[in-house]
Amino acid sequence: MTKKKQSLVVKKSNSLIDASFQLNLNETRLLLCCAAQIRPKQKPDEMYFIDAKLFSELFDLEIDGVYKAMRTAMNRLGERWATVPDDNGHPKEIRWIITKQYFEKRGTVGLAFHPDMLPYISELHKHFTQYDIKHISKMKSNYGPYFYELLTKRRDLRKQYFSLEFIRTKFALGNKYEVWKDLRRNVIEPAINDINCEGGEFTASYKPIKEGRSVVGIEVTYSPRHKSLPLLDQEGKPVVETPVQAEWEKYRYRSAAEYREALELAEKYNFDPTDINAYLKAKIEHSRKS
Repeated sequence: MTKKKQSLVVKKSNSLIDASFQLNLNETRLLLCCAAQIRPKQKPDEMYFIDAKLFSELFDLEIDGVYKAMRTAMNRLGERWATVPDDNGHPKEIRWIITKQYFEKRGTVGLAFHPDMLPYISELHKHFTQYDIKHISKMKSNYGPYFYELLTKRRDLRKQYFSLEFIRTKFALGNKYEVWKDLRRNVIEPAINDINCEGGEFTASYKPIKEGRSVVGIEVTYSPRHKSLPLLDQEGKPVVETPVQAEWEKYRYRSAAEYREALELAEKYNFDPTDINAYLKAKIEHSRKS
């Protein structure tokens, strides 16, 4: 069974954090509770279990109806996919889980992740982020946990730009909320409110970014309220600040390779590579066009 709340640490590939998928809040909670149990060298078909009592305690839910909600989420997860880029940048769809199991009299459900998904939610995959599940335990919207992941992936920054197109793709919105005010009311504001909830890692705010009279993106400003888990480099090792900084470190890039990518994109998209937010914006645009 899962460990105590303070030990539930989720590790996710950065490419999975950027991936496109659609999950409701209980599906997200169930996945994260099981993902936090993954340890190195476990079997690919390992089952991970969560009981209703712990689930209700973790997320401050009334125990009545929790098992039914967990079972419904498990059934829906059996049909869910995530779209991630392959090594060549082409979209690839992967199922979240391959096996599901119920223990009604014990109030417990279990799942086994799809073998193709496991590298994206364990130390087996490079370029990953880790965070304590307690930072999302009070969230109430479908989008809050994943918007939080986008911020904590770059917790070394204090500001990020997200285009509306990226947000719609990230959350697989399709034709929903095509008007800015609807997207703001139903996705962005609930997510920002979740990030600011009790126990959250950050205090965050946002402002719309316009081109002419149209809103094309949002700029999110955030600062830490709690001590974060270590920021990991591209080898999955904690980033250690040193008194002498390389050029890429001065501009808040996480590696020399990332800075080289910024220099290449700057030539194509004509932005200042010393501005990391301009790089992140250009990277989203480049991924969309690829």
